[in-house]
Amino acid sequence: TTDDAESVVTTDPSSEFETLTAKVHFVDLAGSERLKRTGATGERAKESISTDSGFLGLGNVTSALGEKSRKASHVPYRDSNRTRLLQEPLGGNSQTVMIACVSPSDGDFMETLNTLKYANRARNIKDMVTINQDKSSRTIALLCYCPHRKCTSAENEEDSDSDTDTEDKEEESAQYGLEPVELTSGISIKQRLIEELERSQKQIQLRPQHYEDKLQLVEEQIRATQEEHDTGLASFSE
Repeated sequence: TTDDAESVVTTDPSSEFETLTAKVHFVDLAGSERLKRTGATGERAKESISTDSGFLGLGNVTSALGEKSRKASHVPYRDSNRTRLLQEPLGGNSQTVMIACVSPSDGDFMETLNTLKYANRARNIKDMVTINQDKSSRTIALLCYCPHRKCTSAENEEDSDSDTDTEDKEEESAQYGLEPVELTSGISIKQRLIEELERSQKQIQLRPQHYEDKLQLVEEQIRATQEEHDTGLASFSE
């Protein structure tokens, strides 16, 4: 069995390229010969028995995944180490290819028939292949695009026409793997962040004046209270 599982795409903001990482498994499912026909003894016989038990667990998983009429039934991935390791390639996020080796000899008829039955069950397994793109890397690339685009526009504002500007947008969109709708959304997010930052700066600048006005009001209240107190003492003395 050959499978390519768990592909992850990451974007480096400092680079012009995307990084693709993937896991590739090459698995030998062993033969389907019967132990009596092989004539194995001792350690070889024990190895064959262990292999057959693992193959049985893999067959149970394949049957559970390949049955078209199954309704959210339990898939026994944990019944063997082999199926636990192959949880992604078998019905998961991967591309899986299975090669069944058969023999044209009449003496191998039963083994060939069993192999074809197993391959037929495995053919019914449906994988769900998707690109696991790192969301944080995509967001960073989107945010880094905005100031880069502003700088480019400022430098080429006088000697660029609409056609050249459109080509630049297409090149940068392809470079960062972003759609026009996503670029517009990213620019809007950047503008909102800038507006919020400007409002925060204005509030910080207005705070000293606010505290000065408040202090002046308190001082006026203290003076008025002192004057009333002095007036009251003068009236009491008279």
